Amino acid sequence: MIEQLVAEKLFGVSGTRAQFAYTIDHYLAIERASEERHYYLDGEIYAMAGESGAHGDISVNVVASLVHQLKGTPCRVRTKDT
Repeated sequence: MIEQLVAEKLFGVSGTRAQFAYTIDHYLAIERASEERHYYLDGEIYAMAGESGAHGDISVNVVASLVHQLKGTPCRVRTKDT
């Protein structure tokens, strides 16, 4: 549904790119409602590529290492999804 809204705003009847720039507020509303992640650049919204298995493994290992190193301190580790 979000992708359909984005496509309707971006593409005209002929399929060429329409003259439309998203505001940051519009982007944030779309991002909060979407299951996929996007990024915003100069009024345009782009879908982000999915995370690879190797990237996920690295992320988990970094977080686990930091949690272990920070144990007993007031610091907390956060991941990108929190």
